Amino acid sequence: MDVTLVSIPHGPETLAGTLATPEGKPLGCLVLVHGFLSSRFEVAEAAERLAERGWVALAIDFTGHGGSTGPRGRTGRAWMVADARRAGAFLREQGFEAPLGIVGHSTGGPMALAVLAEAEEFKAGAVVAPLRTLRHEMTSLERGAVPLLGRVSKAATRLGLPPIQFPYRYAKAYDRLFDDQAAAARARERGFLQKTASLAWVDEGLSVDGEAWARTVAKPVLVIVATHDRVVAPENSRAVYKALAGDKRLVELPTGHSVFGDTRGAEAVAAVDRWFREKLHP
Repeated sequence: MDVTLVSIPHGPETLAGTLATPEGKPLGCLVLVHGFLSSRFEVAEAAERLAERGWVALAIDFTGHGGSTGPRGRTGRAWMVADARRAGAFLREQGFEAPLGIVGHSTGGPMALAVLAEAEEFKAGAVVAPLRTLRHEMTSLERGAVPLLGRVSKAATRLGLPPIQFPYRYAKAYDRLFDDQAAAARARERGFLQKTASLAWVDEGLSVDGEAWARTVAKPVLVIVATHDRVVAPENSRAVYKALAGDKRLVELPTGHSVFGDTRGAEAVAAVDRWFREKLHP
């Protein structure tokens, strides 16, 4: 198994990625995408474990996240789908012609569903602790305040002022992402979450709808629910599963939100491996 850091030109921007490749002929190619204000490092360990099982696995930072260029925290269906498709095209450019699947974590779950709905080249997917909507994870105060502050921020930018930034709650609370507190400490040291959120993207962020987007997907999708999740409520991930229109499977694991790096990470990787072996090699 070989692990390489890659830079992928994408229009005026560059996507950063971690590419893990197996020994011998690969079973297929998987693109892994992260969640809200996160980076590929939350899923890169899964990419390496999948490569050990025979997959070409590419974990990317979305535009404006991690090591990728672009406006910080840029969120929205159109450009995130474009980023994932560019990652898939990059794998083809590297000579990997095996079947293509996508794995999405948290807010990356709805983005993976959007990719499956829009991109013919992706044949199957897996979504892990998938988001229903951001509103479902907000307090009642936040549901009222965030759209209002978004309008104030947009008015400010029209006057030439920078968009409003506010602290991202989990950037100082990695312990809420994990059951394993040693893993939380390692994640805190690495710091894969952005410290602030920009209200420049509030409308796009609030439009993300895993439940609605699931209804548009006819391709095979595995859903992994983290039953100890304190970021995305497990019942909201289950709602995404229930809305899926096509071939689907539900796996529930007693683990925290950052599934691949937590106590049941190996089981999650094994479930993803089994799923794609079935669906990319019928």
